[in-house]
Amino acid sequence: MFFRVSALLTYTLCGWFSSSFITNFIVVVLLLSMDFWAVKNITGRLLVGLRWWNYVDEKGESHWIYESRKGIGSIQVSSAESRIFWLALVICQVVWCLLFIGAVFRLSLKWLMVNSATRPATNNAASEMDQY
Repeated sequence: MFFRVSALLTYTLCGWFSSSFITNFIVVVLLLSMDFWAVKNITGRLLVGLRWWNYVDEKGESHWIYESRKGIGSIQVSSAESRIFWLALVICQVVWCLLFIGAVFRLSLKWLMVNSATRPATNNAASEMDQY
């Protein structure tokens, strides 16, 4: 959650520290990349058993597999920690969507790249939820 909040703070306060758009853009993207890595490899796996991967079948079609731990797992995590994890994921996406709308109304076209990159992409590939 540190990287996610840091990215939001950097985005909202970047004008105070630097007037260079490129520097601010790179810092925000790096923080969001570190957040993605931390959620995928550490916090998501430990707190909720979150895993996902992609494989290509013999026909060349891409398939996404999503898993999350249901019920009793090998690692006992409190339900409060699990809820905080999921709420943080959802709330930050809502905040980025609001910032996107704000950038549209301000006609801040260069910041639309950052805002649109942080919104979840739609995926037309087949996805499955398996028990982990």
